[in-house]
Amino acid sequence: MAKIKQLCTLDAQLDEYLRRIEALFASHADSGMFGSLPGAGPKLAPRLLSEIGSDRSLYDDAQGLQCIAGTAPVSYQSGKIAKVQMRRSCNRNLRHTMHMLADKSREKCTWASIYYDELRKRGKSHAQALRSLGQRWLKIMWKM
Repeated sequence: MAKIKQLCTLDAQLDEYLRRIEALFASHADSGMFGSLPGAGPKLAPRLLSEIGSDRSLYDDAQGLQCIAGTAPVSYQSGKIAKVQMRRSCNRNLRHTMHMLADKSREKCTWASIYYDELRKRGKSHAQALRSLGQRWLKIMWKM
């Protein structure tokens, strides 16, 4: 019985947090931009805004934002060996958010779906294709 009361209290608190997040997001000047992204929806759009922020001076160019988000690949070269690998040092919350946005945008946006399918045909894994699509979305967001 005590566990049920705790879960009911927790559920009420989560509902209150969700209402507050929705109200804060709706009152923000950039909510329209982030809310208009295909696939962002009521949960991803506020998360994107909170991770990227509204201070435009933080990122000099789109590549800076992409590096922080972890979608930009890292080149490695030593002697005759040259590799490209996933960026490990980044904002992991933003990388995960971009991964989810890229995945959701495939359902809502035709070019995103075509781009993803082309990458998969070229032999990219699902995760690599989503990172590449996220890379494109970040460039678009930076321009916006």
